[in-house]
Amino acid sequence: TKHRFVVEFGAEDGREGQARYLRVRHGFRGVIWDNRFEANAQIGLEKRLVDLEDLEGTFSSASVPSVFDLLSLDINGGEDLVWQSLSPERFRPRVVCAEHVSGNTTIATLQTLAASRGYTLVYINPINAIFVSDHALQTLRAIKKVEFLNAGNKEALCA
Repeated sequence: TKHRFVVEFGAEDGREGQARYLRVRHGFRGVIWDNRFEANAQIGLEKRLVDLEDLEGTFSSASVPSVFDLLSLDINGGEDLVWQSLSPERFRPRVVCAEHVSGNTTIATLQTLAASRGYTLVYINPINAIFVSDHALQTLRAIKKVEFLNAGNKEALCA
């Protein structure tokens, strides 16, 4: 992709996780945030509490591009609120990975939000749900001939 940029909330100490993997193995840039662990500049970890009232300001100050590759949400509840607080006109991740086992965040609430923003559910495991923007899905289908089995079908994906 053009930007190769990832944003991860809830990365704990940053030693593992999606953002760390993409940075180390695939040369992505990005930000790794957690409110419980001290900053580690060597791996790009910042100690930061999610501020829903100024999340877009936080993204802007971190130089997050308007279209970026992955938004990873693992904050133990409220993942849907974080995603909802981002204006889709200002910040549009190609892929969103959100934890669905904590707090009030459920697959159903995430899927409703995703559909309202033009995303399709493509994968579920016991902890995370992964959504891909419909635009990215169309591109994958047209150019790469990639198809996700049961995309958008929560019942089949959960079976």
